[in-house]
Amino acid sequence: MGTEVARRKFFGRGSIDGRAGLSSRGVPVFGGGDPLLMSKGNVYHVDSGHANASDSNEGSSPDRPLATLGAAIAKCTANQGDIILVSEGHAETTTAAITCSIAGVRIIGLGEGNSRPAMTVGGAIDGIDITADDVLIYNLRFPTPTAAATSVINIAAARAKILGNWFECGANAVDVITV
Repeated sequence: MGTEVARRKFFGRGSIDGRAGLSSRGVPVFGGGDPLLMSKGNVYHVDSGHANASDSNEGSSPDRPLATLGAAIAKCTANQGDIILVSEGHAETTTAAITCSIAGVRIIGLGEGNSRPAMTVGGAIDGIDITADDVLIYNLRFPTPTAAATSVINIAAARAKILGNWFECGANAVDVITV
C-alpha cells in the first residue's frame, strides 16, 4: 500500500498533500484545531481565481470552488454551523449588495495582508447586508469602494461578529460598518 493511500485510510475523509498539509473535508487543520473552523456543518469554498470556479459547482471541494460569496451563502443552511472559506487571492466586486440571510454562517478569509480575499463595493450600495443572527465575517480585505458606498457592511441582525478584517478607507467609503 502506497504512503498516500495509507495516509488517506488512516485519516478517513481528510488527506495530506504538499499544498495544504493536513486537511479534513477540504478544510486545513491547524495544530490542536482552530475554533473558527470547528463545525459539524458544511464547508463551502470560494475562489474566483481557480480555473474550475463556477457558481454552478457544489463548492464542497477547493478543486471545484464557487466563484462568488453570494453563491456560497445561498448553499448554506441556517443554524447548522456552515463555514464559507474564501481563498487567498479571491477578488470580487459587488454591484448589488450581498445579503447574508442565513443564521450562524461563518465567512472566513484565508491568507494574510494583501493576499486576503478582496471584496470591493462597486456602487452606491451596502457591500454586504447581514440580515440573519450569529453571522461571522473574519479576515477579509475590503479595498476602497469604486463608487460612493452607503456602507461596506450593514448589520441588521443580532450577534454579528466582524473580526480581523482590513478596511481601506478612501473618498468613497462614507461608512465602513453600519448598524
